[in-house]
Amino acid sequence: MWKLSLIIVLALAGFLGFALLSAGAPRESLQVRPGEGRPSELAAHNWPAALAHHNFILHSFDGRELPEKDPEGAPRMWPNLSFSQWPEVTGRLCNHFRGTAEVTARGRLKIFAAATRMMCLEESLNQVENVFQQITASGAEFGLSPDGRVLTLSGDGHVLVFHLRDYVE
Repeated sequence: MWKLSLIIVLALAGFLGFALLSAGAPRESLQVRPGEGRPSELAAHNWPAALAHHNFILHSFDGRELPEKDPEGAPRMWPNLSFSQWPEVTGRLCNHFRGTAEVTARGRLKIFAAATRMMCLEESLNQVENVFQQITASGAEFGLSPDGRVLTLSGDGHVLVFHLRDYVE
C-alpha cells in the first residue's frame, strides 16, 4: 500500500513541477497590431489550425535522413513532434517531453516543455535532441509546406525536417 502512496505522491510532484515550469516567465505572443510589419508568411497562416492535431516524424537532421523503419522493421514512430489541441505539444527524441508551443511576433516557434532526462543509446540522437531543445527554447525559424506535410525547424546553423505521420489518417 505504501508503494501506491509513493507513486501517487511522485506523480503529483511531477505534475506540480510541470505546472510551475509551464507558468514560467512572460512570453512574447503573436498579436496582430496595425502597422507592425509582421512577416507575410505569418499573416497567410493560421498556425494553430495548421499544426493542431498533427504528428510529425523527424525525417532528416542537417541533411542526413533517418531510416524509415526501426530496427525491428516497423515504421519508425519517433523522434516525433505532436501537436494536440493548440498550444499543447508532446514528443519524443530520446526523452519524452510535454509542454506548450507558441508562434512569436517575430515568426518563430517556441516550445516550453518539461522532459525526461536520459542519455540516448545513439550518440547522433543525443546531438539531435540537444539541438532541438536549444533551438525551440530560444525560438526556431519554422516553415510548413503548402500541403502541410513537411515541417521544417531551423536555428543555430541546424535544420530539422519533419514529415507528417498522423496516428489516424
